[in-house]
Amino acid sequence: MRISKMMSILLGLGSLHPVWAQSCPNTCTSASVCSKADIDNKTFYQRCVAQCEAKCYKCVAAVDTIFPKYYVLGLLYSPPGCTSTATQTCTTPSTVDYGSGSTMGTKTSIQSSKESSVDLKVSATFGGGDSKATSFGVSASTGYSTTTTDSNSTTISKASTSDVKATGNGDGVDHDQDLFILLLNPAIAVQQVPTFSSDQVCTAPASLNWYFGVNPAIGNGSSMTYTVSVGALKNPQANPTVIQQLTALNFTQADFNTLLALDPFANGSTTIDTTRYSPTTANLPYEPPDTTTECNKGICTCSPTSISLKNELLGDVGTSTKTDYSVGFSESLTGTLTSWLKLGASSDQTFTWTTTATTDNTTDSSQTASLTMQCPSSAYTGPTEMLVYWDNLFGSFLFVPAQLGSGQVSTMAQGSVTSQSGQPGQSLRGQPVTLSLAGKTYLTTTDSAGNYAFGALPGMTYPTSG
Repeated sequence: MRISKMMSILLGLGSLHPVWAQSCPNTCTSASVCSKADIDNKTFYQRCVAQCEAKCYKCVAAVDTIFPKYYVLGLLYSPPGCTSTATQTCTTPSTVDYGSGSTMGTKTSIQSSKESSVDLKVSATFGGGDSKATSFGVSASTGYSTTTTDSNSTTISKASTSDVKATGNGDGVDHDQDLFILLLNPAIAVQQVPTFSSDQVCTAPASLNWYFGVNPAIGNGSSMTYTVSVGALKNPQANPTVIQQLTALNFTQADFNTLLALDPFANGSTTIDTTRYSPTTANLPYEPPDTTTECNKGICTCSPTSISLKNELLGDVGTSTKTDYSVGFSESLTGTLTSWLKLGASSDQTFTWTTTATTDNTTDSSQTASLTMQCPSSAYTGPTEMLVYWDNLFGSFLFVPAQLGSGQVSTMAQGSVTSQSGQPGQSLRGQPVTLSLAGKTYLTTTDSAGNYAFGALPGMTYPTSG
């Protein structure tokens, strides 16, 4: 009677855990699991199967969630701007606007945070997932969503209907105004996919299912995006709102340093990484006002250049662009699965994101942005050309000051335009000019005198630093 009652309890568990039916019956009914004596005795056989399934369920049910402090959704580079002077007032900043023509984003995996023997596979649900990790992109309020890239990665993209922009104040390019877009409540849900010994005892998992989500306990269950400038990260004490927000989320100086390292230009001019940054077919004049056509009695005015930029690239883009960055946790590590990840060691309480260029970012002419560029002040003495590069990793435009030499411009790639009225002294600044050559469209604009020169042609020498 006692055996019969125990058997009914064990068998009854099967109806409460349908996950067993997905994983156990074929193996739990085999002769390798139950002995011949069990199989020959119906009562003993049912008990054997029930006990086997109980072990199986205990393995499959293991789900855990980890909470990295943040994830970098994007990096926007400041465009060249204008500094107000006694003779020139700069009323509005320059802007580069990633609107409906852009799905900028990143491709992410967590391969660097695992034991090498375990395969991490993206899975959108695995039976409902974990209540502590709401799947990212469910809420449209952030303007970002996720799609499965391959078995190990997921792509996080800006919705084409959302809008993000960077601004530029001051002559030249001020990378202190570059902007990071952060997700402040990321969560990674992980489920063990075990292997079994012949008696259905769990062994080390062959793989782990995971999905990218947000922590509903932070931000009232919604995704929290936060934009912070490079300047604020470099000098947080001068930005009390940044300190208040990020300190509340346990950010430290190490986190600020990690973010700054993702922008190679955060600390000024540096060598351009040609595997990450690709030159586009655009170059733009950036000259101070012309005293003849744009200044009157010592007061200068200058019409901005307004054009659409496209990631049309001079050469092939490198699809292997990748970076790893490690962050701490917003909550302490608990659960059964963290031992399978390299997360629990006291000497390394960090989580590593692996970020790779997305398909859209590495597809020629797939992304656009609207640029409104003010001319510099009359006091500006820096380079008078801006070359436009494409960041394959984050999907954004980088502006690099340059001075085109005589060897960089051929006679076929320069000229001038005139106004219909033909009036002398009229500024012709900012008129777009294109050149089609060998399947590529090259873009530049005119200077104040109506002159143009293409500096982004095949064979041209590009700067090694920016």
